[in-house]
Amino acid sequence: MRLNLLVLSLFFVISCSNLFSQGYKIEIQIKQLADSNVFLGYHYGNEQFVIDTAHLNKSGRGVFEGNTELPQGVYMIVLPNMTYFDILVPLPQKFLVKNDTTDLNSNLEIIGSPENEIYVKYQKFSAQKRFEISKLSEQIKANPQFSITNQNKIDSIQIEIRNERSRIIKSNPRTFFAALLTSMVDPDLPARLIKADNPAIVEERLNYLALHYFDNYDFNDANLLFSPVLFNKLMTYYSKLIINIPDSINKASDLLLVKSMKSPEVYRFILNTLISTFDLSGDLPNDEAFVYLAENYYLNELAPWVNEEFLGRLRAHVTDLRPTLVGSVAPALTLSDTLGNLKSIKEINSCFTLVLFWNPDCEHCIDFMAELKKLCKIYPSTYFQVYTVLATDNEKLWKSFLRKNSFPWISVFDSTKKNDFIDTYKLFMIPRMYLLDSEKRIVRKDFEAPELQEYLQNQFGKNCK
Repeated sequence: MRLNLLVLSLFFVISCSNLFSQGYKIEIQIKQLADSNVFLGYHYGNEQFVIDTAHLNKSGRGVFEGNTELPQGVYMIVLPNMTYFDILVPLPQKFLVKNDTTDLNSNLEIIGSPENEIYVKYQKFSAQKRFEISKLSEQIKANPQFSITNQNKIDSIQIEIRNERSRIIKSNPRTFFAALLTSMVDPDLPARLIKADNPAIVEERLNYLALHYFDNYDFNDANLLFSPVLFNKLMTYYSKLIINIPDSINKASDLLLVKSMKSPEVYRFILNTLISTFDLSGDLPNDEAFVYLAENYYLNELAPWVNEEFLGRLRAHVTDLRPTLVGSVAPALTLSDTLGNLKSIKEINSCFTLVLFWNPDCEHCIDFMAELKKLCKIYPSTYFQVYTVLATDNEKLWKSFLRKNSFPWISVFDSTKKNDFIDTYKLFMIPRMYLLDSEKRIVRKDFEAPELQEYLQNQFGKNCK
């Protein structure tokens, strides 16, 4: 693994000086790195920060040392080539780390820190078990006829891992490593929800996991922030367990933030992570979720760490996003078809209109349009119509593609080359789609074809006015 070296934040320095006073001394021995510098870093969410440097002597020995104790967490020893291996920094913080660059994982040894000795042993155990699972998975792909037998073996190995993890937690209570392992544990499913293919049960299982996903995470333990666990759980939670509609996302965010408010550091981390994640450039961009957090937390004086300059920029950004939020009337859009005729979305008379921004060299766009073509055959034009917009200036390629493919919808581009819609409709990704109702209000955004089909099917037959 590789990382970018980042400077130590002022917040971290202040936290350490205020909370700790015993100091740390972590000796390092890596014989192959004689007369070179190594670095001590830590994880914080999905980022890594470097906080100390040690020079290794001719014997490959050196020391990281400071007058204040470090927050307990998952730290890294970063080598000159920017590869690294993880260690724990629990209490007490005086121990020796030995390693060998021929294999940083299998050769890691930590002396003088019982908690780290347990950690290293578990890491080697789980690495071996993951290797066994990987081999069995390869056999399943190569020989499907043995899939049941090998899957049973995989299930057995996963039980071994879970049992070992449980044993460590029970045998080492009140240690950081036990807290870390506990935080990673997913909720146990009721027996009836474990292996069920009934769609109703599948939905119930998803709802159960969403409700209980953080049961084993201690939102009062700020030390857990010094690991990737909470960030990874948040990404899994929102990408796989929470339905991608504003009400569901916002309700989930409120529940998490309320749980974390007893710990200012955890609350701050979650709120900052969520608004960054839902931003246009984030991992899970979602305008509605971004605006909800901005208005109900940051602009509602529930983020005391931000300054007025930030709040001013945030207000302006919220104002900019508002025209294309779910519930808003879609911005006016009048563009030219292949014959130069102007076509406006306001002229479309149907219960639902899909506005799709796409490019002919976008594979996902082409796949989506193939599914869209099937939907157009299912529903009459009085119920559902499509308005597709070329999102680039490649008019020649666009017209060539349309000639080769017969689409039952309106296809337009901006013959003026101004492309104002790129900013108006926030085309930070392609394809981007907006589903409008009969009054041209946005009812859904950015979905896959099955989601669109399900929504149209559920609404079919209802009064679209």
